[in-house]
Amino acid sequence: MDDSTYLQLYQYLNEEMEPNERAAFEQKIQEDKALAQEVEFHRDVLLGVEWAEDQTLANKIAKNAAKLEEEGFFETGGGMTSSDRNASTAATFQIRSLFRPRYYAIAASLLVLLIIGWFLSQSSNPYQKVYANHYEVDRTSLQEQLTDLSKSGMATPDIDRRTQLLAALKQLELANYSQASLALKNHLTAYPTDEVASLFLGQSLMQESQYNEAVRVLQPVADAAGPFQQQARWYLGLALLQADDQEMTPVDIFSEIARDTSSPYQTQAMNILKQIDPDQ
Repeated sequence: MDDSTYLQLYQYLNEEMEPNERAAFEQKIQEDKALAQEVEFHRDVLLGVEWAEDQTLANKIAKNAAKLEEEGFFETGGGMTSSDRNASTAATFQIRSLFRPRYYAIAASLLVLLIIGWFLSQSSNPYQKVYANHYEVDRTSLQEQLTDLSKSGMATPDIDRRTQLLAALKQLELANYSQASLALKNHLTAYPTDEVASLFLGQSLMQESQYNEAVRVLQPVADAAGPFQQQARWYLGLALLQADDQEMTPVDIFSEIARDTSSPYQTQAMNILKQIDPDQ
């Protein structure tokens, strides 16, 4: 993969693309299996870096990477120039560097160290731990939807919608999150009021660490008095634990859930509030 594609990959994972650029790149991901695998790998790397949440740790890792290069660890990968090596040991560690081809092996080798470093450093952000303890794809609901959609026959009135949604949800079931998100977005373009698609697109985006976009997708379902409102509110609250600069806060959403005696998430919401808002 050339440098320009790596740059696109970096921009895609960091939500720096314009909507038309993002759509084009997602189409490319769907058509190119190797690129899809690269996206999943680098998403894991970026998540590991985010987990570290420690600039000092990141600087040390950059310096260790340069030391490994000096010792010939990356000789088969073409080597680094002296300017590259100096850049990698600079005071500010650029996450962008992880997405250059010559850093591919570094990222793979040091991802485990990043994650271990996060656990050892005991991140001061309580939201990360709360999120990790509570978030998972609702696979029970997913299986229910897959079973229902599989019952479609030629006489089913909305067979096209159901067939398209079934194919998208199967990608989610297989944990092909990039493909699932793209397929669900395409489905919502054709069927913008499909709350099932929105609910699971939100979850798929969260798996891709695209929390701001997940908030945007989940909020209309959470606001509507429909059959998926409670589920959407739960996932919206979790997405807000990780999202940036949103008008609403996770405390707002979890407080609503905690007051809803009919919600299956009421007890979990109360427990979360005790951790993120001690005044509750």
